[in-house]
Amino acid sequence: MNRTKFQSMLTGEHSRTAERIIAYADSMVLATVVAIDPGSKSCGYAIAHQGKFKTSGHVEVPKQFKRIGPRLKYIHAELDKILTPYNKIYMLVEKVRPRTGHIYLTWAAGVAVATGGCVVEVIEIPIGMWKKLCPADYEKSDIADAEKILEVGLVLLNTEE
Repeated sequence: MNRTKFQSMLTGEHSRTAERIIAYADSMVLATVVAIDPGSKSCGYAIAHQGKFKTSGHVEVPKQFKRIGPRLKYIHAELDKILTPYNKIYMLVEKVRPRTGHIYLTWAAGVAVATGGCVVEVIEIPIGMWKKLCPADYEKSDIADAEKILEVGLVLLNTEE
């Protein structure tokens, strides 16, 4: 999907989020963009560098970590290993819905933002925004969700129509 078509599908908060990404386009396209699907047991990520998809995956917390503190510490350490090589990061994080999202999701998003490299800017991506890019047969997973969050950024950074 091209940027113009995607933007035409957006209204309200989604449109404002798109405008924010586009405002950073000149520097984002030269930097690293990291998308995060936060979770306290598994955290999905997807990475693009200089406008090109590089990799995706997830940090799966071992079952031995039952309490939230050690789980978040584990996620932080693992994401730090993954993100440290990048020195200029624009982070796209799935927006945690305050009324329906568990507080642990908010904490996990905060841990991700505080991880690795040099985070220049953080932009929350509403769930409904990235779901506009999903096909009808979309199969949800931490990795697939992070890839869709990243796709929002890449579509909006692509000025080729």
